[in-house]
Amino acid sequence: MIKGKVLKDGDDLTKFGLKDGMTLMMMGTAEEQGLREPAQPVMFLEDMTPDQRARAMNEKAAIVVPAGLDNLGNTCYMNSVVQCLKRVNELKDALKSMRAPTDVNQMDPNMMLTLAGGQLMKDIENKDFSYRPFGFVQALRTAYPIFDEVEERSGQHKQQDADEALISILQAWRGPLQRANEDGEDVVGNMFELEMKTTYTCKEDPTEITEQTERVFKLTCQIENGATPVSSLQEGLKISLEGDIEKNSANLGRDAVWSRESKVNRLVSDIPLFGCLSN
Repeated sequence: MIKGKVLKDGDDLTKFGLKDGMTLMMMGTAEEQGLREPAQPVMFLEDMTPDQRARAMNEKAAIVVPAGLDNLGNTCYMNSVVQCLKRVNELKDALKSMRAPTDVNQMDPNMMLTLAGGQLMKDIENKDFSYRPFGFVQALRTAYPIFDEVEERSGQHKQQDADEALISILQAWRGPLQRANEDGEDVVGNMFELEMKTTYTCKEDPTEITEQTERVFKLTCQIENGATPVSSLQEGLKISLEGDIEKNSANLGRDAVWSRESKVNRLVSDIPLFGCLSN
């Protein structure tokens, strides 16, 4: 009904001058296959718990609401590493699929840290507020006691290096994740490990050359070249790949200065970038 007139199925609505905010009255009864009471009560976002709200956003709209991690005594270094690693979907899915081994002998500190990492990834997805990752922090400090060191005066946990935490966490996760795969796939190695080839040339005897191949988890970007600031990422990486070292020369029978040049021999298929700046 509009303006006191009952509308019929064939009426042209454009002739009634409909406007924004106009009141229309609906009358009638629902047909047999029409309106029905919902099978489950309707829940509005404002009535949900934080966990329910995050889960609903993820399931209905494919929106992952990021959860913050509270600082548990100078754990900002760990929080930043975790927030970076959770963006690598293949790693996150592998961690979430981890199950506790039936063999209790396999429950070493690395396995405990891996299981804690899987639970942490689930919590980050299912919460939309900051929370305290006690389980993961405790597992990290158990696996690597250096992160459990405290200041003598204050008794507070010491500041730690995010780069060292990143390498430690990846090394701890590597073995358990690989053993969990039936085909033995090295998830961490395939996604994060670079192969570097380094050539050393003796400056006093350029005919003496040695080569070394190693696998690493990072490339270092120098932010200073002596007293000169570095102006680009490419320049900073190049400085870290070249330089001079002092080591023994078999030809000279004594220590000598060698030039060092490193090159990336193998890249990973997907390259997540983590910044590590050094003076």
